[in-house]
Amino acid sequence: PSDVLVARFDGFGAQYNQNLFAARSQQTGVTAAGIQTMTPKLAALGPQMARLFFNPDAVDDPDLLNSFRKSVQLAQDTLADGGTINITLQALGPNVIKKHPTAVKDFAAELVRQVRDAHIDKLRWVTLRNEPNGSSPMDKNDYANAYREIDGQLRADGVRPPLQIMAGDLLLNNQLDWFQFIGKNMANIVDAYSIHVYWDYRSPTKIDDRILGVRDIVNGLGDAKKPLYVMEYGARGDKAPDGSEPGNTAAGDPVVDTNLNAFQRAWFALQAVKKGFRGTVAWDAYFAKYDATPQDYSLIGPPDDWTRRPAFRALRLLIKAVRPGWKGVNVVGVSDTERIVGFTDGHDVTVAGLDIGGAQQDSGSSASRSYTIGGLPGNTSFGLWFWNRDGDGMNSFDGRVQSDGGGNVSFEAPLRSVFVVTTLPPPA
Repeated sequence: PSDVLVARFDGFGAQYNQNLFAARSQQTGVTAAGIQTMTPKLAALGPQMARLFFNPDAVDDPDLLNSFRKSVQLAQDTLADGGTINITLQALGPNVIKKHPTAVKDFAAELVRQVRDAHIDKLRWVTLRNEPNGSSPMDKNDYANAYREIDGQLRADGVRPPLQIMAGDLLLNNQLDWFQFIGKNMANIVDAYSIHVYWDYRSPTKIDDRILGVRDIVNGLGDAKKPLYVMEYGARGDKAPDGSEPGNTAAGDPVVDTNLNAFQRAWFALQAVKKGFRGTVAWDAYFAKYDATPQDYSLIGPPDDWTRRPAFRALRLLIKAVRPGWKGVNVVGVSDTERIVGFTDGHDVTVAGLDIGGAQQDSGSSASRSYTIGGLPGNTSFGLWFWNRDGDGMNSFDGRVQSDGGGNVSFEAPLRSVFVVTTLPPPA
Protein backbone atom coordinates (compact mmCIF):
# COMPACT_ATOMS: atom_id res chain seq x y z
CA PRO A 1 0.00 0.00 0.00
CA SER A 2 2.95 2.39 0.37
CA ASP A 3 3.83 1.99 -3.34
CA VAL A 4 1.38 4.57 -4.72
CA LEU A 5 0.47 4.47 -8.41
CA VAL A 6 -2.21 7.18 -8.29
CA ALA A 7 -2.42 9.51 -5.32
CA ARG A 8 -6.07 10.29 -6.09
CA PHE A 9 -8.03 8.01 -8.39
CA ASP A 10 -11.12 9.77 -9.75
CA GLY A 11 -12.73 6.57 -10.93
CA PHE A 12 -14.15 4.47 -13.74
CA GLY A 13 -16.64 6.29 -15.94
CA ALA A 14 -18.54 6.48 -19.20
CA GLN A 15 -19.47 8.94 -21.95
CA TYR A 16 -23.02 10.36 -21.73
CA ASN A 17 -24.49 11.18 -25.15
CA GLN A 18 -25.76 14.76 -25.00
CA ASN A 19 -28.38 14.04 -27.69
CA LEU A 20 -30.33 11.50 -25.64
CA PHE A 21 -33.36 13.83 -25.39
CA ALA A 22 -33.03 15.31 -28.90
CA ALA A 23 -35.17 14.68 -31.96
CA ARG A 24 -32.35 12.86 -33.76
CA SER A 25 -32.33 10.17 -31.06
CA GLN A 26 -36.12 9.93 -31.09
CA GLN A 27 -35.84 9.12 -34.80
CA THR A 28 -33.77 6.03 -33.88
CA GLY A 29 -36.27 4.70 -31.33
CA VAL A 30 -35.44 6.58 -28.13
CA THR A 31 -38.63 7.58 -26.30
CA ALA A 32 -39.45 9.38 -23.06
CA ALA A 33 -40.75 6.11 -21.62
CA GLY A 34 -37.60 4.34 -22.74
CA ILE A 35 -35.41 6.90 -21.02
CA GLN A 36 -37.36 6.28 -17.82
CA THR A 37 -36.60 2.57 -18.23
CA MET A 38 -32.93 3.19 -18.89
CA THR A 39 -32.23 5.73 -16.13
CA PRO A 40 -32.43 3.34 -13.14
CA LYS A 41 -30.01 1.01 -14.90
CA LEU A 42 -27.61 3.89 -15.43
CA ALA A 43 -27.94 4.84 -11.77
CA ALA A 44 -27.25 1.23 -10.77
CA LEU A 45 -24.05 1.38 -12.80
CA GLY A 46 -23.21 4.61 -10.98
CA PRO A 47 -20.25 5.79 -13.07
CA GLN A 48 -17.65 7.77 -11.19
CA MET A 49 -16.84 10.00 -14.15
CA ALA A 50 -19.02 11.27 -17.00
CA ARG A 51 -17.98 13.07 -20.17
CA LEU A 52 -20.41 14.95 -22.39
CA PHE A 53 -19.99 16.82 -25.64
CA PHE A 54 -21.22 20.37 -26.12
CA ASN A 55 -21.70 20.99 -29.83
CA PRO A 56 -21.48 24.65 -30.93
CA ASP A 57 -24.63 24.09 -33.01
CA ALA A 58 -26.57 23.82 -29.75
CA VAL A 59 -26.23 27.58 -29.19
CA ASP A 60 -28.67 28.21 -32.04
CA ASP A 61 -30.70 25.00 -31.80
CA PRO A 62 -33.17 24.87 -28.88
CA ASP A 63 -33.70 21.12 -29.31
CA LEU A 64 -29.99 20.31 -29.03
CA LEU A 65 -29.46 22.79 -26.19
CA ASN A 66 -32.39 21.43 -24.20
CA SER A 67 -31.12 17.87 -24.69
CA PHE A 68 -27.60 18.86 -23.63
CA ARG A 69 -28.85 20.47 -20.44
CA LYS A 70 -31.07 17.51 -19.58
CA SER A 71 -28.14 15.16 -20.23
CA VAL A 72 -25.87 17.10 -17.88
CA GLN A 73 -28.55 16.88 -15.21
CA LEU A 74 -28.81 13.16 -15.88
CA ALA A 75 -25.10 12.84 -15.19
CA GLN A 76 -25.42 14.90 -12.01
CA ASP A 77 -28.23 12.62 -10.82
CA THR A 78 -26.78 9.22 -11.75
CA LEU A 79 -23.05 9.54 -11.04
CA ALA A 80 -21.68 7.96 -7.89
CA ASP A 81 -21.15 10.12 -4.82
CA GLY A 82 -17.96 12.07 -5.37
CA GLY A 83 -18.23 11.65 -9.15
CA THR A 84 -16.99 14.23 -11.63
CA ILE A 85 -18.25 15.56 -14.96
CA ASN A 86 -16.18 16.64 -17.96
CA ILE A 87 -17.79 18.78 -20.68
CA THR A 88 -15.93 18.85 -23.98
CA LEU A 89 -16.48 21.40 -26.75
CA GLN A 90 -16.97 18.82 -29.49
CA ALA A 91 -15.76 20.69 -32.59
CA LEU A 92 -13.50 23.70 -33.09
CA GLY A 93 -12.06 23.66 -36.58
CA PRO A 94 -12.03 26.47 -39.20
CA ASN A 95 -15.52 25.62 -40.46
CA VAL A 96 -16.91 25.73 -36.93
CA ILE A 97 -15.27 29.07 -36.19
CA LYS A 98 -16.59 30.47 -39.48
CA LYS A 99 -20.11 29.40 -38.54
CA HIS A 100 -19.76 30.17 -34.82
CA PRO A 101 -17.09 32.88 -34.40
CA THR A 102 -17.91 33.18 -30.68
CA ALA A 103 -17.91 29.40 -30.04
CA VAL A 104 -15.42 29.47 -27.15
CA LYS A 105 -17.10 32.44 -25.49
CA ASP A 106 -20.54 30.83 -25.87
CA PHE A 107 -19.18 27.58 -24.44
CA ALA A 108 -17.76 29.42 -21.44
CA ALA A 109 -21.12 31.09 -20.87
CA GLU A 110 -22.85 27.70 -20.86
CA LEU A 111 -20.33 26.34 -18.35
CA VAL A 112 -20.97 29.29 -16.06
CA ARG A 113 -24.69 28.64 -16.33
CA GLN A 114 -24.20 24.99 -15.40
CA VAL A 115 -22.19 25.90 -12.31
CA ARG A 116 -24.19 28.89 -11.07
CA ASP A 117 -27.75 28.51 -12.31
CA ALA A 118 -28.17 24.75 -12.73
CA HIS A 119 -26.02 23.98 -9.64
CA ILE A 120 -24.16 21.13 -11.34
CA ASP A 121 -21.63 20.73 -8.55
CA LYS A 122 -20.08 17.59 -10.06
CA LEU A 123 -18.85 19.57 -13.07
CA ARG A 124 -15.08 19.72 -12.65
CA TRP A 125 -13.40 19.41 -16.06
CA VAL A 126 -13.48 21.33 -19.34
CA THR A 127 -11.90 20.24 -22.66
CA LEU A 128 -11.74 21.97 -26.05
CA ARG A 129 -11.94 20.08 -29.34
CA ASN A 130 -12.45 16.34 -29.51
CA GLU A 131 -9.45 14.52 -31.07
CA PRO A 132 -7.58 17.56 -32.44
CA ASN A 133 -4.94 15.26 -34.02
CA GLY A 134 -7.53 13.16 -35.87
CA SER A 135 -8.20 12.86 -39.59
CA SER A 136 -8.82 16.63 -39.84
CA PRO A 137 -6.19 17.93 -37.44
CA MET A 138 -6.52 21.35 -35.88
CA ASP A 139 -3.82 23.97 -36.27
CA LYS A 140 -1.77 23.73 -33.08
CA ASN A 141 -1.45 27.48 -32.60
CA ASP A 142 -5.21 27.94 -33.00
CA TYR A 143 -5.63 25.13 -30.47
CA ALA A 144 -3.40 26.85 -27.91
CA ASN A 145 -5.08 30.21 -28.47
CA ALA A 146 -8.51 28.67 -27.88
CA TYR A 147 -7.31 27.26 -24.56
CA ARG A 148 -5.92 30.65 -23.55
CA GLU A 149 -9.30 32.16 -24.39
CA ILE A 150 -11.31 29.67 -22.34
CA ASP A 151 -8.90 29.96 -19.41
CA GLY A 152 -9.16 33.74 -19.40
CA GLN A 153 -12.94 33.69 -19.77
CA LEU A 154 -13.49 31.22 -16.94
CA ARG A 155 -11.17 33.20 -14.67
CA ALA A 156 -12.98 36.41 -15.51
CA ASP A 157 -16.29 34.72 -14.71
CA GLY A 158 -14.97 33.45 -11.37
CA VAL A 159 -15.44 29.72 -12.03
CA ARG A 160 -11.77 28.71 -12.41
CA PRO A 161 -11.78 26.95 -9.91
CA PRO A 162 -13.96 24.93 -9.42
CA LEU A 163 -13.48 24.16 -13.11
CA GLN A 164 -10.20 22.65 -14.25
CA ILE A 165 -8.94 22.39 -17.82
CA MET A 166 -8.00 19.16 -19.58
CA ALA A 167 -6.17 19.14 -22.92
CA GLY A 168 -5.46 16.44 -25.44
CA ASP A 169 -8.16 13.86 -26.16
CA LEU A 170 -5.41 12.61 -28.45
CA LEU A 171 -5.43 9.65 -30.79
CA LEU A 172 -2.25 7.76 -31.63
CA ASN A 173 -1.62 9.94 -34.73
CA ASN A 174 1.39 12.21 -34.10
CA GLN A 175 0.73 12.02 -30.38
CA LEU A 176 4.37 12.69 -29.47
CA ASP A 177 4.40 15.98 -31.40
CA TRP A 178 1.11 17.03 -29.86
CA PHE A 179 2.11 16.19 -26.29
CA GLN A 180 5.37 18.04 -26.71
CA PHE A 181 3.56 21.07 -28.16
CA ILE A 182 0.97 21.12 -25.38
CA GLY A 183 3.66 20.66 -22.74
CA LYS A 184 5.79 23.46 -24.13
CA ASN A 185 3.05 25.97 -24.90
CA MET A 186 0.10 25.20 -22.64
CA ALA A 187 1.38 23.67 -19.41
CA ASN A 188 0.70 26.92 -17.55
CA ILE A 189 -2.95 26.76 -18.64
CA VAL A 190 -4.03 23.13 -18.40
CA ASP A 191 -4.37 20.88 -15.36
CA ALA A 192 -4.38 17.43 -17.01
CA TYR A 193 -3.85 15.58 -20.30
CA SER A 194 -6.15 13.03 -21.93
CA ILE A 195 -6.11 10.38 -24.64
CA HIS A 196 -8.52 8.15 -26.57
CA VAL A 197 -7.78 4.48 -27.25
CA TYR A 198 -9.54 1.98 -29.53
CA TRP A 199 -8.30 -1.44 -30.59
CA ASP A 200 -9.33 -4.44 -32.67
CA TYR A 201 -10.68 -7.10 -30.32
CA ARG A 202 -8.43 -9.63 -32.10
CA SER A 203 -5.31 -7.58 -31.24
CA PRO A 204 -5.76 -6.36 -27.67
CA THR A 205 -2.02 -5.99 -27.07
CA LYS A 206 -2.49 -2.38 -28.20
CA ILE A 207 -3.99 -1.85 -24.74
CA ASP A 208 -0.64 -2.20 -23.01
CA ASP A 209 1.41 -0.66 -25.81
CA ARG A 210 -0.59 2.55 -26.00
CA ILE A 211 -0.94 3.12 -22.27
CA LEU A 212 2.76 2.52 -21.66
CA GLY A 213 3.74 4.67 -24.66
CA VAL A 214 1.71 7.64 -23.45
CA ARG A 215 2.99 7.25 -19.90
CA ASP A 216 6.58 7.35 -21.17
CA ILE A 217 5.86 10.44 -23.30
CA VAL A 218 4.31 12.38 -20.42
CA ASN A 219 7.03 11.31 -18.00
CA GLY A 220 9.47 12.82 -20.48
CA LEU A 221 7.82 16.26 -20.39
CA GLY A 222 9.71 17.27 -17.25
CA ASP A 223 8.09 20.19 -15.45
CA ALA A 224 5.20 20.08 -17.96
CA LYS A 225 4.11 16.63 -16.71
CA LYS A 226 0.42 16.56 -15.71
CA PRO A 227 -2.10 13.96 -14.49
CA LEU A 228 -3.34 11.61 -17.22
CA TYR A 229 -6.87 10.49 -18.07
CA VAL A 230 -8.42 8.24 -20.71
CA MET A 231 -11.58 9.98 -21.90
CA GLU A 232 -12.65 7.41 -24.53
CA TYR A 233 -11.83 3.73 -24.99
CA GLY A 234 -13.37 0.66 -26.58
CA ALA A 235 -12.92 -2.44 -28.73
CA ARG A 236 -13.80 -2.71 -32.41
CA GLY A 237 -14.40 -5.46 -34.90
CA ASP A 238 -15.26 -5.72 -38.60
CA LYS A 239 -17.65 -3.00 -39.75
CA ALA A 240 -21.25 -4.13 -39.85
CA PRO A 241 -23.06 -4.32 -43.21
CA ASP A 242 -24.54 -0.85 -42.64
CA GLY A 243 -21.09 0.56 -41.87
CA SER A 244 -21.84 1.08 -38.21
CA GLU A 245 -19.32 0.88 -35.40
CA PRO A 246 -17.99 -0.92 -33.45
CA GLY A 247 -18.89 -3.73 -35.85
CA ASN A 248 -18.91 -7.48 -35.54
CA THR A 249 -16.70 -10.38 -34.57
CA ALA A 250 -15.37 -12.78 -37.18
CA ALA A 251 -18.38 -14.98 -36.36
CA GLY A 252 -20.75 -12.13 -37.20
CA ASP A 253 -21.78 -11.28 -33.64
CA PRO A 254 -21.91 -7.63 -32.52
CA VAL A 255 -18.69 -6.94 -30.61
CA VAL A 256 -20.59 -5.05 -27.90
CA ASP A 257 -22.62 -8.14 -27.02
CA THR A 258 -19.59 -10.34 -26.32
CA ASN A 259 -17.80 -11.25 -23.13
CA LEU A 260 -14.52 -10.69 -25.00
CA ASN A 261 -15.36 -7.00 -25.32
CA ALA A 262 -16.17 -6.75 -21.63
CA PHE A 263 -13.04 -8.59 -20.53
CA GLN A 264 -10.76 -6.46 -22.69
CA ARG A 265 -12.35 -3.26 -21.41
CA ALA A 266 -11.66 -4.39 -17.84
CA TRP A 267 -8.08 -5.21 -18.83
CA PHE A 268 -7.76 -1.69 -20.24
CA ALA A 269 -9.17 0.01 -17.14
CA LEU A 270 -6.89 -1.89 -14.75
CA GLN A 271 -3.80 -1.38 -16.88
CA ALA A 272 -4.50 2.35 -17.01
CA VAL A 273 -4.50 2.53 -13.20
CA LYS A 274 -1.37 0.38 -13.12
CA LYS A 275 0.38 3.04 -15.22
CA GLY A 276 -0.82 5.93 -13.09
CA PHE A 277 -3.83 7.25 -15.01
CA ARG A 278 -6.27 9.06 -12.73
CA GLY A 279 -9.48 8.01 -14.46
CA THR A 280 -10.96 6.16 -17.43
CA VAL A 281 -14.14 6.95 -19.37
CA ALA A 282 -15.67 4.19 -21.50
CA TRP A 283 -17.26 5.03 -24.85
CA ASP A 284 -20.12 5.05 -24.06
CA ALA A 285 -22.86 4.71 -21.43
CA TYR A 286 -26.13 4.34 -23.34
CA PHE A 287 -27.54 4.32 -26.85
CA ALA A 288 -28.35 7.65 -28.52
CA LYS A 289 -27.51 9.29 -31.84
CA TYR A 290 -24.52 11.63 -32.18
CA ASP A 291 -24.57 12.36 -35.91
CA ALA A 292 -25.03 10.67 -39.28
CA THR A 293 -22.54 7.85 -38.61
CA PRO A 294 -24.26 4.91 -36.87
CA GLN A 295 -22.44 3.70 -33.79
CA ASP A 296 -23.40 1.73 -30.72
CA TYR A 297 -20.55 1.03 -28.33
CA SER A 298 -22.92 1.52 -25.44
CA LEU A 299 -22.98 -0.32 -22.14
CA ILE A 300 -26.80 -0.02 -22.15
CA GLY A 301 -28.83 -0.39 -25.32
CA PRO A 302 -30.34 -0.45 -27.86
CA PRO A 303 -33.59 1.35 -27.05
CA ASP A 304 -35.93 -1.52 -27.83
CA ASP A 305 -35.18 -3.00 -24.38
CA TRP A 306 -32.12 -1.09 -23.02
CA THR A 307 -30.15 -4.28 -22.43
CA ARG A 308 -27.35 -4.26 -19.87
CA ARG A 309 -24.50 -5.70 -21.90
CA PRO A 310 -21.58 -7.76 -20.52
CA ALA A 311 -19.33 -4.67 -20.48
CA PHE A 312 -21.90 -2.91 -18.27
CA ARG A 313 -21.51 -5.63 -15.68
CA ALA A 314 -17.72 -5.83 -15.90
CA LEU A 315 -17.44 -2.08 -15.42
CA ARG A 316 -19.97 -2.15 -12.59
CA LEU A 317 -17.82 -4.71 -10.76
CA LEU A 318 -14.89 -2.30 -10.81
CA ILE A 319 -16.99 0.76 -9.97
CA LYS A 320 -18.45 -0.89 -6.87
CA ALA A 321 -15.00 -2.00 -5.68
CA VAL A 322 -13.44 1.46 -5.33
CA ARG A 323 -14.49 4.96 -4.29
CA PRO A 324 -13.50 8.23 -5.98
CA GLY A 325 -10.51 9.73 -4.23
CA TRP A 326 -8.90 6.45 -3.17
CA LYS A 327 -5.26 5.75 -3.88
CA GLY A 328 -4.28 3.26 -6.56
CA VAL A 329 -1.44 1.15 -5.16
CA ASN A 330 0.95 -1.38 -6.61
CA VAL A 331 0.73 -5.17 -6.43
CA VAL A 332 4.15 -6.72 -6.94
CA GLY A 333 5.18 -10.25 -7.84
CA VAL A 334 2.60 -10.66 -10.60
CA SER A 335 3.31 -12.61 -13.78
CA ASP A 336 3.63 -11.04 -17.23
CA THR A 337 0.03 -11.94 -18.01
CA GLU A 338 -1.58 -10.68 -14.81
CA ARG A 339 -3.07 -7.19 -14.44
CA ILE A 340 -3.69 -6.69 -10.72
CA VAL A 341 -4.09 -3.37 -8.90
CA GLY A 342 -4.80 -2.37 -5.31
CA PHE A 343 -6.96 0.50 -4.04
CA THR A 344 -7.29 1.94 -0.55
CA ASP A 345 -8.48 4.95 1.39
CA GLY A 346 -6.32 3.98 4.35
CA HIS A 347 -9.14 1.99 5.94
CA ASP A 348 -10.91 -0.11 3.32
CA VAL A 349 -8.90 -2.00 0.75
CA THR A 350 -9.64 -3.58 -2.63
CA VAL A 351 -7.54 -5.69 -4.98
CA ALA A 352 -8.89 -6.17 -8.52
CA GLY A 353 -7.36 -8.22 -11.28
CA LEU A 354 -7.41 -10.61 -14.19
CA ASP A 355 -5.11 -12.69 -16.34
CA ILE A 356 -4.99 -11.52 -19.95
CA GLY A 357 -4.92 -15.14 -21.04
CA GLY A 358 -8.70 -14.81 -20.72
CA ALA A 359 -8.90 -12.14 -23.42
CA GLN A 360 -9.80 -14.69 -26.09
CA GLN A 361 -11.47 -17.34 -23.91
CA ASP A 362 -14.93 -18.51 -24.87
CA SER A 363 -17.63 -18.99 -22.27
CA GLY A 364 -17.15 -22.75 -22.08
CA SER A 365 -13.52 -22.69 -20.97
CA SER A 366 -12.83 -24.27 -17.57
CA ALA A 367 -9.26 -22.97 -17.22
CA SER A 368 -8.51 -21.18 -13.95
CA ARG A 369 -5.71 -19.48 -12.02
CA SER A 370 -4.69 -19.76 -8.37
CA TYR A 371 -3.88 -16.56 -6.51
CA THR A 372 -2.38 -15.76 -3.13
CA ILE A 373 -2.37 -12.07 -2.30
CA GLY A 374 -0.45 -10.75 0.69
CA GLY A 375 -0.08 -7.38 2.38
CA LEU A 376 -3.74 -7.32 3.41
CA PRO A 377 -5.18 -6.91 6.92
CA GLY A 378 -4.82 -10.16 8.86
CA ASN A 379 -7.65 -12.35 10.14
CA THR A 380 -10.17 -10.39 8.12
CA SER A 381 -13.15 -11.47 6.05
CA PHE A 382 -13.14 -10.14 2.50
CA GLY A 383 -15.74 -10.10 -0.21
CA LEU A 384 -14.68 -12.22 -3.20
CA TRP A 385 -16.50 -10.85 -6.23
CA PHE A 386 -16.36 -11.91 -9.86
CA TRP A 387 -17.45 -10.85 -13.27
CA ASN A 388 -18.06 -13.83 -15.58
CA ARG A 389 -17.20 -16.49 -13.00
CA ASP A 390 -19.64 -18.90 -14.66
CA GLY A 391 -19.07 -17.79 -18.25
CA ASP A 392 -22.42 -16.00 -18.45
CA GLY A 393 -21.19 -12.40 -18.41
CA MET A 394 -22.82 -11.78 -15.04
CA ASN A 395 -21.54 -10.44 -11.72
CA SER A 396 -21.45 -12.39 -8.48
CA PHE A 397 -21.00 -10.50 -5.21
CA ASP A 398 -21.75 -13.39 -2.86
CA GLY A 399 -18.31 -14.92 -2.19
CA ARG A 400 -16.16 -14.55 0.94
CA VAL A 401 -12.53 -15.32 1.70
CA GLN A 402 -10.64 -15.09 5.02
CA SER A 403 -7.11 -13.76 5.37
CA ASP A 404 -4.69 -15.55 7.65
CA GLY A 405 -2.77 -13.92 10.46
CA GLY A 406 -0.11 -12.77 8.02
CA GLY A 407 -2.61 -10.96 5.79
CA ASN A 408 -2.68 -13.52 2.96
CA VAL A 409 -5.74 -14.65 1.04
CA SER A 410 -5.85 -17.52 -1.45
CA PHE A 411 -8.51 -18.30 -4.04
CA GLU A 412 -9.19 -19.65 -7.52
CA ALA A 413 -10.40 -17.46 -10.40
CA PRO A 414 -11.58 -18.68 -13.81
CA LEU A 415 -9.27 -17.42 -16.54
CA ARG A 416 -12.22 -15.78 -18.31
CA SER A 417 -13.15 -13.77 -15.20
CA VAL A 418 -12.32 -10.50 -13.46
CA PHE A 419 -11.91 -10.82 -9.69
CA VAL A 420 -12.19 -8.44 -6.75
CA VAL A 421 -11.09 -8.96 -3.16
CA THR A 422 -12.45 -6.19 -0.95
CA THR A 423 -13.44 -5.08 2.52
CA LEU A 424 -16.39 -3.15 1.04
CA PRO A 425 -19.90 -4.53 1.44
CA PRO A 426 -21.55 -6.02 -1.65
CA PRO A 427 -23.68 -3.57 -3.69
CA ALA A 428 -27.43 -3.79 -3.65
